[in-house]
Amino acid sequence: MPVPCDYKRFAVLYVDAEEKSLKNFRLLCEDQFRVLTAPNAREGLKLLERHLPELGLIVANQCSRAESGVWLLERARELRAAIPRLLLSDGCNWQANTAARQSGVATRIVLTPWDPGEFEATIRTELELFMLRRERDQLLEDLRMMLQDRVTSLRILAAGLNRELRDLLQAPRIFVERVPMHLQASGVNLANLSDREFWQDLYGHVKAQFARIDEVLNTLRVASEEPPQCVADRAKLREIIHRELGHLKAELEARQMTVEDFIPEDLPDTTALPDRLQRLFELLIRYKMARLPSSAKVQIAARLLETENHTRDQVEITVTDDSPGSSPGRAPSSESSASECRLNRTLSSIIACEQGGTLDAHSEEGKGTTFIIRLPVNPGMGSQPSTRN
Repeated sequence: MPVPCDYKRFAVLYVDAEEKSLKNFRLLCEDQFRVLTAPNAREGLKLLERHLPELGLIVANQCSRAESGVWLLERARELRAAIPRLLLSDGCNWQANTAARQSGVATRIVLTPWDPGEFEATIRTELELFMLRRERDQLLEDLRMMLQDRVTSLRILAAGLNRELRDLLQAPRIFVERVPMHLQASGVNLANLSDREFWQDLYGHVKAQFARIDEVLNTLRVASEEPPQCVADRAKLREIIHRELGHLKAELEARQMTVEDFIPEDLPDTTALPDRLQRLFELLIRYKMARLPSSAKVQIAARLLETENHTRDQVEITVTDDSPGSSPGRAPSSESSASECRLNRTLSSIIACEQGGTLDAHSEEGKGTTFIIRLPVNPGMGSQPSTRN
């Protein structure tokens, strides 16, 4: 059963130079909608500015005195692009009407004289869509705030783990470092130890593990640091990926792995901090390196996801591979590699979220794991808008 819609929640602004048209519109709509009328575009602009937060629809006649209806709709789009805008036209200047529709100044063209039943249904539809979009945007904003809270919690957790683990490891680290010195001070000749190579290898392995732990703790420390408050930089995706592949070239060649990028040259810049975005791709590629066999191939592709009025456009990046054995159930080569994979994946999600985007992963039987990153094109937009490809 459809949920009843409160059509008087937002006002409808109707602008027409003919008094008879204004009167007919009020007679048709005043009982069901909140109606504001103006005899010309200038007066309509005054009402628009005065009642902007209350408006849910703007209807303007192209044939208005002084300024045209298109002029008013252009001003309305500049003030608040989310409000739908209907242009009334008698069909004489169809070329101008088509240009207004294609440029996004008018969201719909309504021919005059309008049929009362069809026009009322059009107004209902436009108001319903407007309210649905507002509700969607509010839900997305709530989701963005929830993700920010989660990221903040993860940073606090990472900072706490970093401190606790460093404190707990202090005594074992001192013990390992001082064992050779105390043995010599006690008169133990290390050269005469039975199975000397075994003890040397064990001691070297323990020190290497401490070095690895330090590296992980440093990664946690960096992840726990607050990013800059302003994320206004424009990041060029192709340049960032090529720069990171250059840094990882030796490691990739050692594993005989190749990374192919299918980034369009005309892909718009994203709103993100370039160094954080480069770190994100480093973590994802290292994740693939830890889980994939030698000679595997990784592909990085991207495309633009456009939205209405282009106010919430996103760039979608996919990171895939050609290995059927790279599903999350496949164990990495060692326990340290497994922990590194988990850490890299968690940090990647944190970075994507703090840059206003999202990171998802999915895998299918017989196929590799696919990472999908979505990043905003326009500054200040919320996370994960509804998009049309």
